[in-house]
Amino acid sequence: MLDNDKILIKNLKVDYFKVFLNSLLVIIYTFILSIVLTFSNSLFLRYFSIVFTILFIYFLAYFPGLYFCDPVDQVLQAIKVYPCEDWQTPFHTLTFLIVLKLFNHIGFYILIQIIFASILFAWILSKLKLKNLELYLILIFAFPLTGLVLNNAWKDTYFSLSLIWLSFLLYFAYNDKNYLKNNLNLIAFIISLSFVMLFRYNGIPIVIITLIIMLFLFKEQFKKVLLITLIILGIYFISNFLFYKLLKFSKTAFKYQKDFLVISEYVINNFPFSNEEKRIIEEFLSFEHIKQKYVCESTVPLFWAQEEKLPKLKQNGPKIRKILIRAISKDIRPFINHTICSSLYLWYPFKKSFFMGYTYEEYICGKEVYIVGLERNMKIPQIREIIQIITDWLLKLTPILFNISIYNWFIFLVFLLIPKFRFLILLGLLNIIILIILTPSDHFRFGIPSYLLSLILLLIFINHLRNKNSNLKYNNKW
Repeated sequence: MLDNDKILIKNLKVDYFKVFLNSLLVIIYTFILSIVLTFSNSLFLRYFSIVFTILFIYFLAYFPGLYFCDPVDQVLQAIKVYPCEDWQTPFHTLTFLIVLKLFNHIGFYILIQIIFASILFAWILSKLKLKNLELYLILIFAFPLTGLVLNNAWKDTYFSLSLIWLSFLLYFAYNDKNYLKNNLNLIAFIISLSFVMLFRYNGIPIVIITLIIMLFLFKEQFKKVLLITLIILGIYFISNFLFYKLLKFSKTAFKYQKDFLVISEYVINNFPFSNEEKRIIEEFLSFEHIKQKYVCESTVPLFWAQEEKLPKLKQNGPKIRKILIRAISKDIRPFINHTICSSLYLWYPFKKSFFMGYTYEEYICGKEVYIVGLERNMKIPQIREIIQIITDWLLKLTPILFNISIYNWFIFLVFLLIPKFRFLILLGLLNIIILIILTPSDHFRFGIPSYLLSLILLLIFINHLRNKNSNLKYNNKW
């Protein structure tokens, strides 16, 4: 904690009425929660209560949530401090704008997110009819990694939750041929597909492949799947019209960034570019700069302090893509080298990925947006300090748990070894493959889909083992 903040806290007068009111609210909430857990027969209600309560405690401890550079930049776009652009998905920027228009405080963004996560986990576990998992749910969601992931404002969190939702919808539809006959299930497919497509750009190929799989898999419900496909296409074109024509989002060079990074690998390997190709590449960065700054594991060294040149990348993007395609056709090895190297964090267990800022100094950047409530204002700072101590300890004791690759490998091994879960894990694996090809990043947020899916698989395995032990005891008794 900063010295100025310590002085401020020390000088604050205690509002005893507010303390009493907050204590009363906690008592009432605890009373209601205990009634639900004691008397309710609804698995959904029981599991929702547990997950939401734990995530809400994290929310109060880190109020108004965990925000870093990209989300803060998008909030600044939403309140018109910065011009709106599509380096991050416009839909995600629009969610900040909607939250601020409806609630006038950014804290509701994370609150809606944890409600979504609580409903999703409760729905999955109750739909799978997994019973007596209350203690395990408490342990899993009290674990700092889970609480911090689901209280951060990266677009990857909503994308990951949507991908998990879509995976289970597909799984349930695969096991129940009448699933698509229910109109609510159709609407759920449309919403989850839309979220996967709109929250991250790499969600678009996932949606395309999912729709193709559904057209072949559910032939008996071909008209229903075709209807979903047409609606998703309509949402895609309408959203693009909304973002770029009505809301005037400016187009950036995001889709050519990866192309240029792979081109840089060819530059490093002294590929024989023609003079014209070299001229086009050097309109953005000189070969000398590329050879000095290029690191295939990250975009930062190459693109650092080059924002003024990004418009040139946008202008030359189609030409650069043509150059890249020709280079790959002549020699594919630099492309493979770059793909393997840039995805080390996703597949190599001993390459540590960056987690996320969770200390007081880190988790909100840019206090210029305090006007919308984006400032550190913990409601229960003591809990935040405890979470920070535990997280520090876990990072030192078991750093492997904070690596993306562990969870990617886990779902891959489950896919290989347990056939009945293959269809459930399919979209998660597809997401990993697309990330390996398209995204250089050392950030843990790229592994959130695998992490959340691993949690659900873990709960399924725990339920299976408990049932197996119960059956053994029953048989031994007789």
